[in-house]
Amino acid sequence: MRATLSSGDATGGLLGWSLATFAAWGLVASWIVGWAAWPVLVDPARPGRPLGNHLRTTLLLVVAHPVRMAGLGAVLAVLLAVSTIALAALVSISVAYTTLVVTRFVLPAADRLEAPQGGPGLVLGG
Repeated sequence: MRATLSSGDATGGLLGWSLATFAAWGLVASWIVGWAAWPVLVDPARPGRPLGNHLRTTLLLVVAHPVRMAGLGAVLAVLLAVSTIALAALVSISVAYTTLVVTRFVLPAADRLEAPQGGPGLVLGG
């Protein structure tokens, strides 16, 4: 997507700008889904489930809570940008803190999304 973004920007014109815009939104979506996927994939409460079920839960989570996930992605982008400028100790602390924040926001929402709610509910892979 980054190559498409660069080539679309360099091409110019309507087609180039369209490609660059789609690639930029693809990078934003990948950023948000990537942060939401990590805690779901390594959650010990979901052992032995296939990768496809984890990714389905992640995508449903992002669709169910788009503002929350976009805000989380924006906050994490700012945090990591600031820590990139800072010292190496701050980088390691901010990466650990980022993973804790992501886990705190994503796992409770994923649990609520997968919990049966008095009916057949949302059944994912099993």
